[in-house]
Amino acid sequence: MRSLWVLVIIAIVLVLGWNSGFPLLFRVSLLLAIGLVLSRLWVWWNLRGLKGNIETSTTRVQAGQKLEVRIELENPSLLFKPWLLLKIKSDLPQVPPTKMLALSYRSARTFNFFIPCPRRGWFHLGPTVLASQDPFGLFQREITLGTRQDLLVYPKTVGLAPSLLEAPTPGPESLSLGRAGEIPLVRGVRE
Repeated sequence: MRSLWVLVIIAIVLVLGWNSGFPLLFRVSLLLAIGLVLSRLWVWWNLRGLKGNIETSTTRVQAGQKLEVRIELENPSLLFKPWLLLKIKSDLPQVPPTKMLALSYRSARTFNFFIPCPRRGWFHLGPTVLASQDPFGLFQREITLGTRQDLLVYPKTVGLAPSLLEAPTPGPESLSLGRAGEIPLVRGVRE
């Protein structure tokens, strides 16, 4: 939408330059047109050839714990890639914020995120979206890296007291049946 406004401004400056014969207006319109073309090329070039993957430490986690997410990005190009925005698409209640980064030529970087999982349920994590925008904010382009993964968040468990976990020790008194108040243990079935 902003690029449309720049085209309108270029047209207005060009018409004013044509009507007035003032050469500075022709130069300004030429600079604006060159800037528009270079901005478009910047966005296309900045995402060209990038590769990436998203991995999680596990597909199941308990409510209240944090999920470790690793994102690997690779730039096989011979050119530096500045001003990239990294976003993780997810329906988790707390998704990590968008991260601004740059990739140097022929390099790979790994980013680790720890995402809290406060609620139980089925959630989706990924894919990763890598976006680029020109310095003037006229054009934006996004590419999707990785795939969507399912995540199950279990309810939070509560620890039991050690006295509840202890089993009675078998002994001679446990073999006698028929005591008052005791419930007999069934150990088998007779024929």
